[in-house]
Parts: sequence; structure tokens; C-alpha cells
Amino acid sequence: MFLSSDSNGQDPDDFADNFAARLEELTEEIVNFEIEVYPLEGGFIGHAIEGTELVTKRTSKHAFRKNIFEFWDRKCAYCGEHADTLDHIIPRHKGGLTVRSNLASCCRRCNGSKGADEVWEWFEKQPFFTQERADAIQEWIDQDQ
Repeated sequence: MFLSSDSNGQDPDDFADNFAARLEELTEEIVNFEIEVYPLEGGFIGHAIEGTELVTKRTSKHAFRKNIFEFWDRKCAYCGEHADTLDHIIPRHKGGLTVRSNLASCCRRCNGSKGADEVWEWFEKQPFFTQERADAIQEWIDQDQ
């Protein structure tokens, strides 16, 4: 439990003693009650988990997207041209999630053409379809399963 003294500068040890005495009055039995006083600088407690750092949502989203583009070498997973968008392989409105294994780097032309179509029905009809790309996409989809 963390306590802080009030703004009039009450000594933290006195505050802890007063608090303990009042708590004893409110409870019938206290078997072993100890209070440790930690002086706080700045009037608040800074929370931290050792070995971690706070990452903003913007930074996290950028790293998430960058990871996907880099995996596909910044090329469209479907046609191989330069990619500047991410495509939901299984469209969101058909239950596809915004997770790494359901997003592929995609050029605007393919993303617009595919739209909400089922990926394999659409992809197999494209002139740039190759079994090698289809296998790579399937491997990508299966990575987290």
C-alpha cells in the first residue's frame, strides 16, 4: 500500500502512525500490521515493469505495418508490383481480423480489384496468378495457427 502525506507537509512517519492507529480502531483484530513509507518525488507513483518500455500506439502500428511490408519485400503479395497498401486476405466483413497473418502487402490496383472477394476465387482468375505466390500466401495465412 502506498500513502502520501497531505499538502501541509506532515511527516510521512507521523502520517503512517496516525493511519495505522485509525485502522486499528476500525478493525477488531490486527495480527501483524506493518507499513512501509516510500517518499515520493513529484507527488505521484510512476508505474513500470522491469525490462519493458512504453510504446505509443502510433509507433506500434507503424512497426506492425512495416514488419508486414518488409516480409513481402515491399511487393504486392498477389502480382509482385510495388506495394503501398495492406489487404485483408479474408475481408473484415467476412470475419477477417486485422492480425498479421490476415494482412498482406498489396498494390492499390490489386487491393481495389480484389475488394471483398474471396481471395482464392479472385486470385486464381488473375493473369499474374502463380502457384508459387499462392503457396507463399497460404504459408503466410497459416503462420499463427
